[in-house]
Amino acid sequence: MVKQKQQLRIYGLSAEEITFDTGVTGGVGYVGVAGDDDASILINVTPNGVRDVYYKNCTFKNATVASYALYGSDMPEGTRLRNNIVKGCTFTNLKRLAIYHTLPMTNGTYIDNQFLNLGGTDMQRGLISAIFLGDITNNTRYEVDNIIIKDNKFDNLVTKDNFSDHDDQEHIINANFIAIRGYNALIDHNEISNLVGYGNDREGVYTKIQNLTVSNNTLTDAGLGEGYICAKAHFGDATFNFIHNTITGKAGVGIRTYGPGLVQDNTINIENSPANLDCTISDTIDYGSTPLTIDNNKFLSGTSVSLTVNGHTVEDYASKNKVVGSNNVTVPIIFKNT
Repeated sequence: MVKQKQQLRIYGLSAEEITFDTGVTGGVGYVGVAGDDDASILINVTPNGVRDVYYKNCTFKNATVASYALYGSDMPEGTRLRNNIVKGCTFTNLKRLAIYHTLPMTNGTYIDNQFLNLGGTDMQRGLISAIFLGDITNNTRYEVDNIIIKDNKFDNLVTKDNFSDHDDQEHIINANFIAIRGYNALIDHNEISNLVGYGNDREGVYTKIQNLTVSNNTLTDAGLGEGYICAKAHFGDATFNFIHNTITGKAGVGIRTYGPGLVQDNTINIENSPANLDCTISDTIDYGSTPLTIDNNKFLSGTSVSLTVNGHTVEDYASKNKVVGSNNVTVPIIFKNT
C-alpha cells in the first residue's frame, strides 16, 4: 500500500501485479489546473530524457491521480515518454485522473483495462479523465503520436450536477473518458458508459488528432457538451474515421467532426438530440480533395434525425451531395444512409 501523499518518483518503470492504494477516498486537488499539494498521486513519472513506462495487471485506487507525467521546466530538451504500455490494469475510485500524461510521447498502448468510478458529486473545478494524453487544454506543443486504446471498459465518470451556488468560472474544464492531442490514434472496441454531471465540456471521447480512427465502440449515456465523440483538427491535413460505433443516450450530439473522412456503419439513437451527426468542416485547414463520406449509418432518435454540416441542416441524405462552407469552399459530401 502506498500511503496518501507519498509519491513514487521514477525514471522509467515496469510494474506488474502491484496494487497502489492510498487506503482512503479523499483528495480532490485541482490537478492539471493549479497543481494542488492536497492531491494524492500514486505514481509521479518524472523522466530525465526518453523513458518507457509499463503497467501490467496492476490496480490503482483511492487517490486523486493514478499516473501523473507532466512536462517540467527543469527537464532537458527532448524529454519524452516512449512506449507507455498499460495492459490489464484496473483504475477505480479516483477523484480526478487515471492516466494523465501531458508531456511528449511516442507509442502509447492501452489494452484490456478497466476505468471505474472517476470524480464525484463534489467535483466542480479542474480536470476529470480516464486517459488524458498530450496538452489538450492549453494547446502547447506537448503532443503524442501512435496511440492505441482498445478493449477497455470505461464506466461512471461523475461531476457536480449544477453550479448555481458557485462562480461561473468554477467548472470542470474537461470531463472526458478519453482526451488526446497529437497525430495518430486508434480507439477501438471499447465500452464507454455513464458520464454524469453538468457543463459544456462533457464528451465520452474528445480528441485533437491529425489522423484518427474510432471504431467498434459502444457508448451509452456518455456524452453531452460537444458530443459523445468529438474530433477536432490538430493542424494541417486531418482525416477522421468513425466506423461501426453504437451510440445510445438521452441527450447530446452523437458524433461531432471538424474534418473530412469516413462516417460508416454507425448506429446513433439519442432521444433528445439536436443532431445525431454534426459536421463542421474547418475553413482554416486545407483538406485538398479529401471527402467526408457518410455511408450506411442508422440515425434513430425520438426527436431528431437531422444532420448539420457547417451550420446547414441536411434534411434529405439521399440527394444532398455537397455543402458549401462559410468561405464558399465546397466540401464534397457523399450520403448513403438509413
